[in-house]
Amino acid sequence: MIDILFIAQNRHQFEYFTKLSKNLEFNCKVVMPKYFCYSFKKCNIDKKLDEVERKYSSFKALLYKQYIKLITPYFECNYKNYINKFNPKIVALWNGVKYPQNIAVSIAKEFNKKILYFENGFLPNTTQADCKGVNADSSIPRDYEFYKNLTIDTKLPKELNKRAFVGKQKLYDVELPESYIFVPFQVAYDSQIINFSNFSGMEELFYLIAKIANNLKINFVFKEHPSDRVSDYSKLHNIANESPYLTFANSVDTQELIQNAKAVVTINSSVGIESLLFSKKVYVLGKAFYAIDGITIKANKNTLEQKLQDKQEIDFKVVENFLKYLQSYLLPNSWKEPNKEHYLALNKRIKQCLQ
Repeated sequence: MIDILFIAQNRHQFEYFTKLSKNLEFNCKVVMPKYFCYSFKKCNIDKKLDEVERKYSSFKALLYKQYIKLITPYFECNYKNYINKFNPKIVALWNGVKYPQNIAVSIAKEFNKKILYFENGFLPNTTQADCKGVNADSSIPRDYEFYKNLTIDTKLPKELNKRAFVGKQKLYDVELPESYIFVPFQVAYDSQIINFSNFSGMEELFYLIAKIANNLKINFVFKEHPSDRVSDYSKLHNIANESPYLTFANSVDTQELIQNAKAVVTINSSVGIESLLFSKKVYVLGKAFYAIDGITIKANKNTLEQKLQDKQEIDFKVVENFLKYLQSYLLPNSWKEPNKEHYLALNKRIKQCLQ
């Protein structure tokens, strides 16, 4: 038996997990599916097929879905063999909600193994590592009173990480309205939208905001997600260009958009957390660990317009306590550049998982 079996799904994960295996005080093994074996077990891949539908054109989606159905038994067989062979105390992997790691999660649970989930941190230069899950599935407390009475002495970041665009996003100079609400787009085919919201995508969010803008006569500013490689929102840009209340500001730095905004509306983006760093009211439309009454304002498609008109107050001292808890909860440093502090914090987290 080993302590931790790290299952990597790509080269970046393999390199990170390998660094961990060499610097943790546990007996570790890093694997990545690479040999052929086949299983006739039927795995639930509905979420992945939904992602493919959202991401690609109909013909490409049809082909890709067939491909997914063909390779899924390969992953299932590999994961089961690894867990059988190494018999780990903990199975560690990235995200755990996304395909194909969600298959590894289901198999690990069949074997009654503890699971350690990794993900990008939602504060600058941090990493998530949690034995319950990541993002909306994490172990972060959702109790306002917990944060109201909390005392943690730690410094919060003041600068956000800048992210370059990688897709088809339109970049052009814009003049921001004097007063506006910021609406960051998310990757429409990401698990945050598919698993933790009831929005079909960013188009649905845009049309909801456009209706509210016309009704309330207030300005909204959108920014597309830098990592969205396939979505084309040209139609939405055209609608915004004809509206006195809607603006796309892809060329403006996200931190500037947050700092100049009156408030922020998001489904469950990490921009919501970043906005709290700058003492902004955040309206949350999806499932998120920070959708906590009193820290943010929970809303949905039907209630957002009224919530925007309400004068709900936020105690930003409690918000600061919440952010300080998150800073202490997250592993210091990005997984891209782990250091001694990162390894020490992860050692502590793993010991908690093993209890």
